[in-house]
Amino acid sequence: MIRLLAAQTWPHVAMGAALMGSWAIFANRAHPMAESLQAGVLQGLLSGILTACSRRSQTACAEACHTGRWQPARRFCFPPRSWL
Repeated sequence: MIRLLAAQTWPHVAMGAALMGSWAIFANRAHPMAESLQAGVLQGLLSGILTACSRRSQTACAEACHTGRWQPARRFCFPPRSWL
């Protein structure tokens, strides 16, 4: 079950949006509730978009490296073996 969820993008996006949105609401707790909620929704939305883009690009790069379709990607995604 955990591996199935870890392999999908939506749990990462949902958790990123929920955590960062709730943090923005907490950080703005001294302001009126409407402004705190607005900040939370905006931060959650932006964090979700960034998480989705990051997750998709990481997955695409890893697939390209492991299937051999795009050999130069290996240089950008993984350190040289001498570093390991």
